[in-house]
Amino acid sequence: MDSIVHQQYALKNVLYAAATHFERGKSIQLQQFLRPEVFAQASRELLNANVRELYIPDRCRVHSPKKISADVSGLVRWLRSKEAAELVSLIVDKQVRCKVIGIFIMTHGDYTVLHDQNQELFGYDVILDLTPDWDNRACGYHSYVDGNGAELVRVAPAMNALTIVKRDKNAMKFLKYVNHHAGNDKRIFLQARFA
Repeated sequence: MDSIVHQQYALKNVLYAAATHFERGKSIQLQQFLRPEVFAQASRELLNANVRELYIPDRCRVHSPKKISADVSGLVRWLRSKEAAELVSLIVDKQVRCKVIGIFIMTHGDYTVLHDQNQELFGYDVILDLTPDWDNRACGYHSYVDGNGAELVRVAPAMNALTIVKRDKNAMKFLKYVNHHAGNDKRIFLQARFA
């Protein structure tokens, strides 16, 4: 089976350059990550998916698909694959593998907040962004902060990008409230933790 990843990410020199960048900043965003047809199909399917809402007022309001298609299942399988583990491991310079995956379809009014009971394990967050179009005024970005609330990394929505962020034990994250500028647009992404 052919890889779902764009062929440029099969080139070792591209991955070594990504690893060098990651080492300096502890985060990297790989653009045009999936093959165009894979991105288009998965994005289209999740845009049209029926969703369920999780709403806990002092923690989050998020949406996820009730059911996933074979194409989206393929993305989940890839994140759990040896190929994904090798790619992420090469970039972060440490042997890691996928531990947890979530699929999110964020709409106007969705958010997550920092909360004492949201203690997540450290490792590497891997965000596969399937958002086809996004007005950055709508927010909906990931914000990683230290124990004092100072922002360490901001991950803005980016079409067909794979973002890797190192999470130290004191780093926490939240998803900025998706405001009215989103209109009917949806922020779609898979988020995995590698360790």
